Amino acid sequence: SSAAPIYTIDELPIPTIGNYLTDGAGMTLYYTTIDNAGKRNVDDSELDDWPIFYAAKIVVPPTLKRTDFSMIKRPDGKLQTTYKGWPLYYYEKDDEPSDTIGQGVGWVWFLAGSNIPQATPIH
Repeated sequence: SSAAPIYTIDELPIPTIGNYLTDGAGMTLYYTTIDNAGKRNVDDSELDDWPIFYAAKIVVPPTLKRTDFSMIKRPDGKLQTTYKGWPLYYYEKDDEPSDTIGQGVGWVWFLAGSNIPQATPIH
């Protein structure tokens, strides 16, 4: 018997919102409109509250497209995974898998998912 694949990015449903992205451990991934259609504009001082997400190898379930994911190199040299061109982040107040406490923070932080408009990928 073959083992089930281990996804580095998965998705979970919220009936009122739709599907949103999580990392392989079920921790919620976010994007922000501060990044303005895929341009990394989040100030480094915000990374304490919104740590970057990076997975060296992207493995997704059949409901997601691997080609929607890429990565960027930040000015500090760290790599960050993107979805449809939007850099992905965690929220430090999410303690448990599937917590979505960061949804709507400041009206600029949102659950990453299929609701994200297609952005021009940045490299």
